[in-house]
Amino acid sequence: MAVHPKTKVLVEGGCAMLSGGLVWVVVIVGLFEWIGCAFLCAFVASEKGRGDAAWFWTGLFFGFFALIAIAGLPEGRQDKLSEVSRE
Repeated sequence: MAVHPKTKVLVEGGCAMLSGGLVWVVVIVGLFEWIGCAFLCAFVASEKGRGDAAWFWTGLFFGFFALIAIAGLPEGRQDKLSEVSRE
């Protein structure tokens, strides 16, 4: 088993593995991205008139895929009802 001097990646039998400290960095960055997606899903959902708490949990479980889903959905029903009442 050898460690590449520049990348700090363990190389064992042709397979590269991350060293212990780098694994934690990747995990922590991944968690921040996942939680960020949850908050972004909640924000986009509230802007579109949809349930922000439900989309927060959806974003927490499905991450970036939930963000794509809420971004692709049309405006919620609440906005349509308020537009009708203004006319």
